[in-house]
Amino acid sequence: MFVRVGVTNVDPNGSGWAQIPGWAINLAINDNNMVYHIGSQGIYYRKGVTDENPSGTDWVQIKAPTEEPKLKQLSINNQNQLWAIGAVTGTAYVLNGITPENPACKTWTALPGKLKQIAATNNGAWCIDNDNKVFFREGVSTTNPAGTGWAGPFPHDLTYIFASGARIAEPTLNAVQKAVKGKQNNNRLVKMQHRLE
Repeated sequence: MFVRVGVTNVDPNGSGWAQIPGWAINLAINDNNMVYHIGSQGIYYRKGVTDENPSGTDWVQIKAPTEEPKLKQLSINNQNQLWAIGAVTGTAYVLNGITPENPACKTWTALPGKLKQIAATNNGAWCIDNDNKVFFREGVSTTNPAGTGWAGPFPHDLTYIFASGARIAEPTLNAVQKAVKGKQNNNRLVKMQHRLE
């Protein structure tokens, strides 16, 4: 794994790459310097990550969901809610109330549905199910991290989805770009692409 060092508002390109120990299947990072990854032995949290020290100091293993210890994807929002998808069943899980001091202080909550990819926003999560249909998890808050239900499916099948704050995009090769009206809660779908049928 590598981290880009020397990145500032003045110099967004940074000065170089620094290697950190470990091997990752998937990484999840938020604006609060919280970094998680899925490795060969489970989920790990990177201690000591700051703006001044983006490489951090050490990896600490945290407990995966009891029902499904093997995960395939993580996503974390700026409310410090960590979302995960089980590698075998596709079940979605959310871990709420984590902090840099307590990166695994709560228990995982399982959500209904079978997913293959998830992208957390500050008040919900976009996901793609096994049929490439797009859904949004509504009602998510710091007091109700699991939310109230799934909205969707939305128009157009996707193979990948990414969320950052209030926007999502789907960068897929051999696709047609579509502008799609989304939710009215500031989690607007600003760009989606779907495969040609």
